[in-house]
Amino acid sequence: MGISNDSIQSAYFKSDYNYGSDSRSIKPKNAIAAFVNDVSTRMIKTFVYPGASFLKGDFINPERMEKAREQLLGIGGRSVTMETPDGDKIDGMHLRAKDFKALIDKYCDYQEEDNGDGTVNQFLTIKAEYCSVVKRQSFSDQSSFDYMQPNAEADQFIRQSIKALGIINFPSGELSLEPPVRGYRIELGNVRQDLKKIEERSEGSHPTALICPGSGMSYAAYKGLAASYLLRGIDVMMVDVRGYGKSGGSPTAYKTKLDVETAYQYLSRELGIKNEDMIVHGHCLGGGPASDLAARRKGVNLILDRTFAEYREVARERFPIIKKLVHHILPSIVDYNNAANLNRVQGHIGIVMAIHDTVIHSSQIMKLIDNLPYTRKGQEIKLMDFNGEHTGSWTDDAVTSRQFNQFLEKTGLRQRVF
Repeated sequence: MGISNDSIQSAYFKSDYNYGSDSRSIKPKNAIAAFVNDVSTRMIKTFVYPGASFLKGDFINPERMEKAREQLLGIGGRSVTMETPDGDKIDGMHLRAKDFKALIDKYCDYQEEDNGDGTVNQFLTIKAEYCSVVKRQSFSDQSSFDYMQPNAEADQFIRQSIKALGIINFPSGELSLEPPVRGYRIELGNVRQDLKKIEERSEGSHPTALICPGSGMSYAAYKGLAASYLLRGIDVMMVDVRGYGKSGGSPTAYKTKLDVETAYQYLSRELGIKNEDMIVHGHCLGGGPASDLAARRKGVNLILDRTFAEYREVARERFPIIKKLVHHILPSIVDYNNAANLNRVQGHIGIVMAIHDTVIHSSQIMKLIDNLPYTRKGQEIKLMDFNGEHTGSWTDDAVTSRQFNQFLEKTGLRQRVF
């Protein structure tokens, strides 16, 4: 998919919104100024976009990321190369909930327990045809039970498509009391019984999450988050902005906004996803282009995940030694203002904050909250707290997952996979 010529750019990228200053607009007055500008720009980019700099090896392990990419492809992911308006190629991955379900259906039986409150607790067990029955003894009372031992094929599925994606599982879960049977029990959690099932949806637009990674990450690091969306009936588009992963070019604030807009165009024009069905999910620095998109595109929903209010403030605090030197360069590199964007977001808004976050100060979160718009008719705004740190997954945290489910269910975006 390419969006490169001027006529297409004018037609589809036209917006009254200012993307920010393009770094190409900075014109040094002489050779010395040009040299200082170049060195300063490279320096600040190394701090702000470490995953796209010469330090990327310290932040992104290529072998680990390639393995994660293969795991995403293994659950039905499709690699997508997109061309930005200014000619750079960016890499993405598109995943469908239906494809992930088809893989699970091959190896697993679906089970549910009625909670008596309009919800059911969902879990999966490995199909008997992929298991052998082994007699085992309980450590507690020495009683014996049948254990459903997965064969090599099912074991590979469990390792690559369940454990590697952070899906909660118990290798010796209770499958039956009488007779006593144990085996792999894969927990999917609670879901409302009245939600629409994904097999009931027709072709066309359906809920889709666009994931924007943080400054030291490639999208493959968010495989657990992707799986969480898929298991909630929401398709996923993951994208690496330029300089990250397999994407070409070099990032600035202006360019990363264009990159996320390019992914939006792919979802909108190529796949027919409507704005109201789209969730743009930005973690850390990814919150900048994510909030920019949601502010410009009416109805697009937004999740800000452990991110800042205004990145210029964060940059001045984190890099005080160079803030005066590069003051005139900063706008083209770190022009992200989530707080200002929030007032223009007309879709639903979710904000995730981590209790032990040492990167994003609590004052930044409070500024985000202070800038939340007055709730419009039908608009949902949800604050989600995570008892964790700036990095790492919150999808297996009971409290945060419950809040996440509430947000998706109230907005009508969640659907039943099983």
